[in-house]
Amino acid sequence: MPYSTISSICSNKVRTQDGILEVEYGEYPQEAVSKTLQKILEEEYQKNSLLATGKEYTINFAKYYEYNKPFQEQKLTEYEYNEKNMLE
Repeated sequence: MPYSTISSICSNKVRTQDGILEVEYGEYPQEAVSKTLQKILEEEYQKNSLLATGKEYTINFAKYYEYNKPFQEQKLTEYEYNEKNMLE
């Protein structure tokens, strides 16, 4: 896709040594939770007591070494717990 069609929504851009422009766009969480909080969140999720925020994130579910395979789309739903956003 031409860069001009997404330039206004790019959050980061870097030109590689071979001249290719790599861009990031969209929004993705930047940190993981502790093991303790993971357990709490899983319990709350299983009880259906987390509130969905309405946001979804699309990731490539392929393993890092599966770079030669097609994009394996997986949607992650964002939930709220104690007024903070979490993914499942």
